[in-house]
Amino acid sequence: MKATAYLLLTSLKNRLLALKKKPVMLIFYIICIACVAGLLVMYSFIEPTEAQKFADIRVIYTVVAGLAMLFTYIGIASGLSTGGTLFTMSDVTLLFVAPVSTKRVLIYGLIKQMGATMLTTVFIFFQIPNLKMNFDMNNWTIVNLFIAYALVVFFSQLISMAVYIYSNGNESRKKLVKCIMYGALVALAVWVFIEYKSEGKVFEALFNVIDSAAFGFVPIIGWATMFIKAGVEVNIMMYIVSIVLFVLVAAVVVIIMTAGTADYYEDVLLSTEVAFSTMQKAKDGQHVGVINTKKMNIKEKDTGIRRGDGASVLFFRHLLEMKRSSKIPFVGMYTVIAAVGAGIMAYMDNSVEMGYVVLGILVYIQFFLVAMGKLSVELIRPYIYLIPQSPLKKLIYASMTSIVKPFVDGIIIFGVMAIIRQGGIVESFFQMLAYGASGMIFVSFTIISQKLLGGQPNKVLSAFIGIGIFLVMIGPGVAASVVAAILLPEALVCICLLPYILLCVLWALLSFLLCRNLLNNMAG
Repeated sequence: MKATAYLLLTSLKNRLLALKKKPVMLIFYIICIACVAGLLVMYSFIEPTEAQKFADIRVIYTVVAGLAMLFTYIGIASGLSTGGTLFTMSDVTLLFVAPVSTKRVLIYGLIKQMGATMLTTVFIFFQIPNLKMNFDMNNWTIVNLFIAYALVVFFSQLISMAVYIYSNGNESRKKLVKCIMYGALVALAVWVFIEYKSEGKVFEALFNVIDSAAFGFVPIIGWATMFIKAGVEVNIMMYIVSIVLFVLVAAVVVIIMTAGTADYYEDVLLSTEVAFSTMQKAKDGQHVGVINTKKMNIKEKDTGIRRGDGASVLFFRHLLEMKRSSKIPFVGMYTVIAAVGAGIMAYMDNSVEMGYVVLGILVYIQFFLVAMGKLSVELIRPYIYLIPQSPLKKLIYASMTSIVKPFVDGIIIFGVMAIIRQGGIVESFFQMLAYGASGMIFVSFTIISQKLLGGQPNKVLSAFIGIGIFLVMIGPGVAASVVAAILLPEALVCICLLPYILLCVLWALLSFLLCRNLLNNMAG
């Protein structure tokens, strides 16, 4: 048996045997497998009625293209900084020093990464009823969706590694990669805009572009879309073309990385070390920050906090940190980008409904911004426990910037939308409040998670429990606003977000009250 094959099989066997020492995780995995199996059995009996009207299948194409674009962008951006890697530190220890050819080692990494990628497709199981009932997708097409998603995630890792090897230490090459990446994004935006000028509807223009034959040849993004279309339209030629493009490009990348005397070991070693360090910090409950390779010039007058007393120093320190990244506190690059994007959406579609679409997208992004924001970092630092003031006061001041910023962002973003569409001021006002209230409930989620799960050693289990807590917190507000939109007369539909806003504020107040002693001691 070859060395790499033996290492793969042994690693898998050891992972399974290790579950004997972790009975809680074994039970957890058994429950997950049973749930997935039960879902598959239940979904196999779901069949849409003949008279049912289905949604536009181009929505699925657009979602696939959007995910592919996101993963590709992340992969390239990662390749331009710390780089992606297919290996772990154990691989470095065992394989990088072994008398095994670089091609075999790389193939080992590719197979291992593909196995890990397939595990990330589990979430698609929960979308099967939606795909069958609303889009009339059969079992084979859903399998294609699994494969397309796995290919995109896998290729994002491979592209990240290739970009890093190509551009590491060479600024001109990095600039070239950036120009190609942003040039492709601009070209795609121009393509959609040209289609919009003829169609007059932004979503119809986007659907037409993604559904076009030419889009299928766009690297990775178009290939994944073509693969899904092949299953929907039962087009064998599309299957062949998309698979050939994926395989051909993967082969070319592998050949280039292992060609001649080129040795990619040194190139991916730093990326592997960074990934290992990040995982260790996450396991230890430490904050995982973004590695900043840019030089920063700090002016002498900006050093020192100089304001505040006791717990209020936390708030003024956060303000100072904001000032160093942006001249206007609470208004950063994200605020500008979100406002410009919302303005473009309002210009293309000035209906009131577009405001709710923008709100939903921004609230989704906001969750991650708050989760990775200053509050989550502050709560795990030991210094906050040493401030000789009440735990509730410290908690409020530590959370203040995370609460205020969403309201400032909401005023700017939805104010721009109201100005551009020249109306809907009441709707924009409530959408602004809803965006700010969402920030409050996300802050509450961070506090409650720290209170309940701060000492939880298993991050997978923590994530699942955290999702349950999050749904309990945000679900009633969303449901109440949906019911209000249905029951309210047309003249009052503009205030349908009020129940959501009130419940978010109520949850925030309740969370601060229940967790008022969170910072009383290091144990929470």
